[in-house]
Amino acid sequence: MTFRSVMVASMLCFVLAASAVAQGTMPQSGKDSGDPKVAQQIRDLETKGREALLKADSSWAQQHLANDFMGISGRGVASDKQTSIANRQSGKLKYDSLNWSEMTVRVLGDAAIVSGKVNLKGTFEGRDISGDYMVTRVWAKRGGQWQIVSSQSTRIEQPQTSSR
Repeated sequence: MTFRSVMVASMLCFVLAASAVAQGTMPQSGKDSGDPKVAQQIRDLETKGREALLKADSSWAQQHLANDFMGISGRGVASDKQTSIANRQSGKLKYDSLNWSEMTVRVLGDAAIVSGKVNLKGTFEGRDISGDYMVTRVWAKRGGQWQIVSSQSTRIEQPQTSSR
């Protein structure tokens, strides 16, 4: 896997974390904290974001990524809102599946932190970016609307097996 592929996969995980398992519910790995109604609102937004990614619909990202959004890939590469949306619109980034196996939402007033594990199957510029990722995203309520202001993802490396 090339540096660029890992960067894109991680960058994508920001919205990738943007949603639920195929059944439409977000699995919980830890106990959510803060206002339970807001935590559910964030989970619902993540579900809608996931659905948009799978349909290659960039309108969700246009609305829910903050103008000052910054995503950090597993390789430390930063991307802004425009780059993230352009990768979706151009077809460079394609998801076949995107599923959370863990998710925790911590609500802190007008901010929320989503963290968990995501498995995705997809390609970037025709290269496979499939794998498991740990994802953390920060949501902020601005002008009455929840937006993702920051996202960071790290690819989970599989242990190498030695042959003897």
